[in-house]
Amino acid sequence: MEWKRFLSIPVCSVFLLMGFVYYITVFIFIEDWVGLQSSAGTLNAMIFTFMASLCLFSFLVCVLTEPGYVPSPYVPDVEGAAVPPHQEPLNNVSNIQASI
Repeated sequence: MEWKRFLSIPVCSVFLLMGFVYYITVFIFIEDWVGLQSSAGTLNAMIFTFMASLCLFSFLVCVLTEPGYVPSPYVPDVEGAAVPPHQEPLNNVSNIQASI
């Protein structure tokens, strides 16, 4: 069921774009800059490969995991509702501006 998410156009376009960027960077830019046969070129290619693989891994985790849910006892704050004095409102801007 989770693998059906890979058949969408945005996910496939990200893979194509990352493949294009990887190919251009490693086999065009680094090859012309220092060459892949040199130690500097190999090091740069390895570092870029590591960073690109981390980027794709984080993208895969975002695609494959569920976004979560809102807990059932959650009730949003209502504007203008009375707040007990022992609780500080988190997003009440008027109290912050009045104290300044």
